[in-house]
Amino acid sequence: VVENESGHPIEGALVYAYGVDWGYDYTGADGSYSITSLAAGGYVLSAEASGYASEYYDNVYAWSSATLVMVADLNDTPNTDFTLGPGGSISGVVEDESGDPIAGAWVCAEGDSFGDYYTGPDGIYTIADLAPGSHTVWVEASGYASEYYDDVYDLSAATPVPVTLQNDTPNIDFALASGGSISGMVEDESGDAI
Repeated sequence: VVENESGHPIEGALVYAYGVDWGYDYTGADGSYSITSLAAGGYVLSAEASGYASEYYDNVYAWSSATLVMVADLNDTPNTDFTLGPGGSISGVVEDESGDPIAGAWVCAEGDSFGDYYTGPDGIYTIADLAPGSHTVWVEASGYASEYYDDVYDLSAATPVPVTLQNDTPNIDFALASGGSISGMVEDESGDAI
């Protein structure tokens, strides 16, 4: 089952199994799930639901810390339960170099969890339901150069953004520059344009 910290079932949570095979199921009104037809072997399980931080079994946020769940042929592995708590969030604004908001910018955060959000007309975004820990945040928008936080273009130079449960990390803002371009001509061996 998948429950919240008060012990109430979470309906519609998505539970994934990754391993020698893969599968998933959505929880019912009672919070229960059953992933069937899995090949025998070891699996990492994750659970995610709107309003909660995603989690790996057994109550951890990092893939590398997950407890492997063993599946045997023709047997059920019961009591692989999850207790989800509220996640943290990252928020800010995306503007151009003149300070005008950019609508429709795609902002992503990735760490032990992943989240994304498209900015509205005011350029504001909030990425919710994130697991605690450091996240890399980047933004893409049509007509602008993609950028990592804080004002860099290379992933290795990105400033990590901390997330804590039930708290917002604010002011993760972006000021995007117009993107450059590359142009040329494509011809065949005779020099004719293609």
